[in-house]
Formats: sequence, C-alpha cells, structure tokens
Amino acid sequence: MVAGEGRLPSTPTPALIPCFAKKALGFFQGGVQRDHEQRSEIEERKIRKEAASEDARRKEKMEREEKERLEKLKAEAEARMKAEQMKAEKLATERAAVEAQKRAEKEAAERAAEEALKKKAAEASQRKAAEEKSRTGGVVEQERMSKLLALVEQNKATGAGSSQAYRRHERQIRSLILQVSATVDVVR
Repeated sequence: MVAGEGRLPSTPTPALIPCFAKKALGFFQGGVQRDHEQRSEIEERKIRKEAASEDARRKEKMEREEKERLEKLKAEAEARMKAEQMKAEKLATERAAVEAQKRAEKEAAERAAEEALKKKAAEASQRKAAEEKSRTGGVVEQERMSKLLALVEQNKATGAGSSQAYRRHERQIRSLILQVSATVDVVR
C-alpha cells in the first residue's frame, strides 16, 4: 500500500505511528460518539413514544371513567325523576279519591238536610194549613208567601238545591281520575 492513498502502510514507520494512531483514535471516537448519539436519540424517541402512549392510555381511561360516571349520574337522575313522577301521580290519585269521597259525603249530608227540610216544610205546611183554615184568606195568603220566601232564602243559605254545582265538579274530578289512572297504566 502506498502511504499517500489515505490508508495506513502495512509496516508503519515509528514517526507515523503516533500520528496515525491519533487519527484512527479520532475516527474511532467520532464513530463511537455518533453511534452513541444515534442510540441515545433512538432511546429518547422510544421513551417519548412510551410516555405519549402511556399519557394517551391514562387520558382515555380518565375519559372512559368520566363517561361512565356521567352515565351513572344520568341514570340515577332519571330513576329519581321517574320515582318522583310516580309519587306525584299516586298523590294526585289519592287526592282525587279523597275529594270524591268528601264530595259524596257532602252530597249525602245535603240530601239528608234537604229531606229533613222537606219533612219540616211539609209538617209546617200541614200545621199552617190547619191554621189557615181558621184565619181569613187574605192574611193567610200573605203569611204563606212570606214563609215561602223565608223558606227559599233558608234553602239558599244552607246550599240545598245546589247539587248542580257539585255535579259539575264531580264530572271534572272523575275525568281527572280517569286521566291519572290511564297515565299509570301507560307507565306500567
């Protein structure tokens, strides 16, 4: 080999040995350093990739847990709302039933009062008829009219004869009960 070709001579001279050794050592060290840098970059990339994938997994897990938590909260809220709605419907049904019972009791009391008034009026009219026979016709007729007017006023004051108003309320309550019971059937 020729010394000028860039290669080392097969038998180097003692003066060239330190120079060639330094150059070779420099090349070797440069190669080792480049190799070390490349390996370090590869390791750094690998570590960054692993860290990124770990972060992505952690983030995905957190999102999944958050989604499950929100779904659970939503389901609980829906269940609570459904329970409250059913409770409200039950209360409405019970109220309607109580109102219907009160109305029926009130109507029965009114009928009883009305019958008692009719009996009293019949008895009074019989007594008065007997008294009227003994009195003169004009005076008796005026008394009878005043008593009739008084009886009509008394009936208005006690509410006798006002069952028409209660029938209207009865129909409204009956329709509300039917609506509520139909809603309960639909919910089931």
